[in-house]
Amino acid sequence: MLNVFVVGCNGRMGKLVCELIRKSDDMKVVGGYDCKHGPGIDDPDIEVSDHIIDLENVDVIIDFSRPSATMKAIEVAVEYNVPIVIATTGFTAEQEAIIEEAAKTIPIFKSSNMSFGVYILNQLVAYAAEALSDYDPEIHEIHHRMKADSPSGTAKMLANTIADHRHISKISYG
Repeated sequence: MLNVFVVGCNGRMGKLVCELIRKSDDMKVVGGYDCKHGPGIDDPDIEVSDHIIDLENVDVIIDFSRPSATMKAIEVAVEYNVPIVIATTGFTAEQEAIIEEAAKTIPIFKSSNMSFGVYILNQLVAYAAEALSDYDPEIHEIHHRMKADSPSGTAKMLANTIADHRHISKISYG
Protein backbone atom coordinates (compact mmCIF):
# COMPACT_ATOMS: atom_id res chain seq x y z
CA MET A 1 0.00 0.00 0.00
CA LEU A 2 1.39 3.39 -1.06
CA ASN A 3 0.75 6.07 1.58
CA VAL A 4 0.10 9.45 -0.04
CA PHE A 5 0.09 12.91 1.51
CA VAL A 6 -1.81 15.46 -0.62
CA VAL A 7 -0.87 19.14 -0.55
CA GLY A 8 -3.78 21.33 -1.63
CA CYS A 9 -6.17 18.49 -0.83
CA ASN A 10 -9.22 20.73 -0.45
CA GLY A 11 -8.75 22.51 -3.77
CA ARG A 12 -10.32 21.52 -7.09
CA MET A 13 -7.57 19.18 -8.27
CA GLY A 14 -6.60 18.09 -4.76
CA LYS A 15 -10.11 16.79 -4.14
CA LEU A 16 -10.02 14.90 -7.43
CA VAL A 17 -6.64 13.36 -6.59
CA CYS A 18 -7.94 12.25 -3.18
CA GLU A 19 -11.06 10.77 -4.78
CA LEU A 20 -9.01 8.79 -7.31
CA ILE A 21 -6.67 7.52 -4.60
CA ARG A 22 -9.67 6.41 -2.50
CA LYS A 23 -10.85 4.32 -5.47
CA SER A 24 -7.43 2.68 -5.78
CA ASP A 25 -6.62 -0.69 -4.26
CA ASP A 26 -2.94 0.04 -3.75
CA MET A 27 -2.86 3.66 -2.53
CA LYS A 28 -4.20 5.45 0.52
CA VAL A 29 -4.42 9.13 1.47
CA VAL A 30 -2.87 9.34 4.93
CA GLY A 31 -3.04 13.10 5.35
CA GLY A 32 -3.31 16.45 3.70
CA TYR A 33 -2.17 20.03 3.89
CA ASP A 34 -4.42 22.92 2.94
CA CYS A 35 -5.19 26.45 4.11
CA LYS A 36 -8.73 25.10 4.62
CA HIS A 37 -7.95 22.61 7.37
CA GLY A 38 -9.77 20.34 9.81
CA PRO A 39 -11.57 17.20 8.66
CA GLY A 40 -11.24 16.69 4.91
CA ILE A 41 -13.93 18.50 2.93
CA ASP A 42 -14.86 15.41 0.91
CA ASP A 43 -13.51 12.75 3.30
CA PRO A 44 -13.86 13.39 7.04
CA ASP A 45 -11.51 10.45 7.74
CA ILE A 46 -8.55 12.41 6.32
CA GLU A 47 -7.04 14.85 8.76
CA VAL A 48 -6.17 18.07 6.95
CA SER A 49 -3.68 20.36 8.64
CA ASP A 50 -2.51 23.90 8.01
CA HIS A 51 1.07 22.72 8.50
CA ILE A 52 3.20 19.72 7.59
CA ILE A 53 5.06 18.23 10.52
CA ASP A 54 5.28 14.44 10.26
CA LEU A 55 5.80 12.44 7.10
CA GLU A 56 7.17 9.36 8.88
CA ASN A 57 4.73 6.92 7.24
CA VAL A 58 4.37 8.76 3.91
CA ASP A 59 5.68 7.21 0.68
CA VAL A 60 5.00 10.15 -1.64
CA ILE A 61 3.64 13.70 -1.59
CA ILE A 62 1.34 14.87 -4.37
CA ASP A 63 1.13 18.65 -4.64
CA PHE A 64 -1.68 20.50 -6.43
CA SER A 65 -1.54 23.77 -4.49
CA ARG A 66 0.11 27.18 -4.64
CA PRO A 67 3.83 28.02 -4.71
CA SER A 68 4.00 29.00 -1.02
CA ALA A 69 2.50 25.64 0.01
CA THR A 70 4.82 23.79 -2.36
CA MET A 71 7.84 25.45 -0.74
CA LYS A 72 6.71 24.25 2.70
CA ALA A 73 6.09 20.75 1.32
CA ILE A 74 9.54 20.60 -0.29
CA GLU A 75 11.21 21.64 2.95
CA VAL A 76 9.55 18.80 4.87
CA ALA A 77 9.96 16.33 1.98
CA VAL A 78 13.72 16.90 2.04
CA GLU A 79 13.78 16.55 5.84
CA TYR A 80 11.94 13.20 5.69
CA ASN A 81 13.46 12.08 2.36
CA VAL A 82 10.03 11.70 0.72
CA PRO A 83 9.55 11.93 -3.08
CA ILE A 84 7.21 14.63 -4.32
CA VAL A 85 5.04 15.13 -7.41
CA ILE A 86 4.63 18.84 -8.14
CA ALA A 87 1.69 19.93 -10.29
CA THR A 88 1.71 23.53 -9.10
CA THR A 89 2.68 26.50 -11.29
CA GLY A 90 3.51 30.17 -10.85
CA PHE A 91 6.90 29.80 -9.16
CA THR A 92 9.38 32.66 -8.98
CA ALA A 93 12.94 32.13 -10.23
CA GLU A 94 14.07 31.82 -6.60
CA GLN A 95 11.44 29.14 -5.90
CA GLU A 96 12.45 27.24 -9.06
CA ALA A 97 16.04 27.27 -7.77
CA ILE A 98 14.86 25.80 -4.44
CA ILE A 99 13.04 23.02 -6.30
CA GLU A 100 16.13 22.28 -8.41
CA GLU A 101 18.28 22.13 -5.28
CA ALA A 102 15.83 19.78 -3.54
CA ALA A 103 15.86 17.53 -6.61
CA LYS A 104 19.50 16.80 -5.87
CA THR A 105 18.47 14.97 -2.69
CA ILE A 106 14.92 13.65 -3.27
CA PRO A 107 13.05 12.40 -6.34
CA ILE A 108 10.88 15.18 -7.80
CA PHE A 109 8.48 14.88 -10.71
CA LYS A 110 7.30 18.33 -11.78
CA SER A 111 5.04 19.31 -14.64
CA SER A 112 3.13 22.45 -15.50
CA ASN A 113 0.26 20.31 -16.72
CA MET A 114 -0.49 16.66 -15.95
CA SER A 115 -2.92 16.19 -18.85
CA PHE A 116 -2.01 13.55 -21.46
CA GLY A 117 -3.65 15.77 -24.09
CA VAL A 118 -1.38 18.69 -23.17
CA TYR A 119 1.63 16.36 -23.31
CA ILE A 120 0.67 15.45 -26.90
CA LEU A 121 0.03 19.14 -27.69
CA ASN A 122 3.51 19.96 -26.40
CA GLN A 123 5.00 17.30 -28.71
CA LEU A 124 3.08 18.80 -31.65
CA VAL A 125 4.28 22.30 -30.72
CA ALA A 126 7.87 21.04 -30.73
CA TYR A 127 7.39 19.63 -34.22
CA ALA A 128 5.63 22.79 -35.46
CA ALA A 129 8.30 25.06 -33.98
CA GLU A 130 10.89 23.42 -36.21
CA ALA A 131 8.71 22.79 -39.27
CA LEU A 132 7.27 26.31 -39.29
CA SER A 133 10.42 28.19 -38.31
CA ASP A 134 9.55 31.20 -40.52
CA TYR A 135 6.24 31.73 -38.71
CA ASP A 136 5.72 33.96 -35.70
CA PRO A 137 3.88 31.95 -33.01
CA GLU A 138 1.51 33.42 -30.45
CA ILE A 139 -0.19 31.72 -27.53
CA HIS A 140 -3.66 32.85 -26.48
CA GLU A 141 -5.32 31.23 -23.50
CA ILE A 142 -8.70 31.43 -21.83
CA HIS A 143 -9.33 30.25 -18.27
CA HIS A 144 -12.02 30.18 -15.65
CA ARG A 145 -12.21 33.21 -13.37
CA MET A 146 -10.53 31.34 -10.48
CA LYS A 147 -7.26 30.76 -12.39
CA ALA A 148 -4.42 31.65 -10.04
CA ASP A 149 -1.55 32.35 -12.43
CA SER A 150 -1.44 34.14 -15.76
CA PRO A 151 0.13 33.36 -18.07
CA SER A 152 -0.45 29.80 -16.99
CA GLY A 153 2.25 27.23 -16.44
CA THR A 154 0.94 25.41 -19.49
CA ALA A 155 1.32 28.48 -21.69
CA LYS A 156 4.85 29.02 -20.38
CA MET A 157 5.66 25.34 -21.00
CA LEU A 158 4.48 25.62 -24.62
CA ALA A 159 6.42 28.88 -25.10
CA ASN A 160 9.56 27.27 -23.68
CA THR A 161 9.13 24.32 -26.04
CA ILE A 162 9.00 26.74 -28.98
CA ALA A 163 12.07 28.56 -27.68
CA ASP A 164 14.01 25.32 -27.13
CA HIS A 165 13.27 24.06 -30.65
CA ARG A 166 14.15 27.41 -32.21
CA HIS A 167 17.24 27.88 -30.05
CA ILE A 168 15.89 31.10 -28.54
CA SER A 169 16.83 31.99 -24.97
CA LYS A 170 14.58 34.98 -24.28
CA ILE A 171 10.81 34.56 -24.03
CA SER A 172 8.46 37.43 -23.33
CA TYR A 173 5.15 36.77 -21.61
CA GLY A 174 2.37 39.26 -21.76
